[in-house]
Amino acid sequence: MSASRIYLVHIRLDKSDAATISARAPLLRSAIEAMSNQMIPAYRSSDAGTFGFLVTSDLGAYTIRFNLQNDGQVLGDTGFRTGDSLLVLEIGEHSSQHGFSQAQHFVEKWYGK
Repeated sequence: MSASRIYLVHIRLDKSDAATISARAPLLRSAIEAMSNQMIPAYRSSDAGTFGFLVTSDLGAYTIRFNLQNDGQVLGDTGFRTGDSLLVLEIGEHSSQHGFSQAQHFVEKWYGK
């Protein structure tokens, strides 16, 4: 098993109507949480159709993306659908932010600053 790393998981739903968001966002959150050691919401757009989570995980970025994108194969219904966008980025020790203090605190705590 590899050492845990910190990732930003960024999702943009193809449709951002209220019914889509209320049906699929909780599934996506649960699937991400299942692959994480720790997780916090990082941000969301005003229509809630784009959102991100900071997570720590023993899994690699490719595995996290694969598990979310390949609905049902590993985690059951993840809420991810064709047309959605997904980006999983590893966050390094040297990150910077403005206006996202909760996210920065999460990163600083992870790196012991």
